[in-house]
Amino acid sequence: MSDYIARLDGPERDLIERIRARAVSLVPDALEGMSYGMPALRSRDSPPLGVMATKDHIGLYPFSPPVITAVEAELEGFSRSKGTIRFTPEHPLPDSVVDRIVLLRRDESTPRRSADDDEGAGAGCPGRPPLVVARQRLVIVQVPSASALSGCCTLRNSVFGSLPK
Repeated sequence: MSDYIARLDGPERDLIERIRARAVSLVPDALEGMSYGMPALRSRDSPPLGVMATKDHIGLYPFSPPVITAVEAELEGFSRSKGTIRFTPEHPLPDSVVDRIVLLRRDESTPRRSADDDEGAGAGCPGRPPLVVARQRLVIVQVPSASALSGCCTLRNSVFGSLPK
């Protein structure tokens, strides 16, 4: 994202840098990267925010239609769709809206823990993010063999029961 911002000029550059800086201050573990082909910040293996200048506007991409819905009362006068909020340097998004979007996205990707789960889902799985359960859905995961999950005992035992090795 910093490389992308460095290539921009004028008010677009300043505005996008301000958004990036606010997001990083609110989500300090955010890393720069790409998501859906655009510069984005990534945290907990998901992008909380992407932002990109186009010929006619700047697009803010929270990668979450529910987040846009949650702030839609504050978006009066801004063009938007289920995945994008469009604005210009002359009519920028208020910092309070940017902050709320970033915090909502951060909270969406925060691992949820049950009261009796002291270790958290995914504990004991080095290099893997915690399992995030945001909605109750059945997820079927196809793996080559049960041994592919052998290093992830918490996930294997809590989701699949005791699998043969």
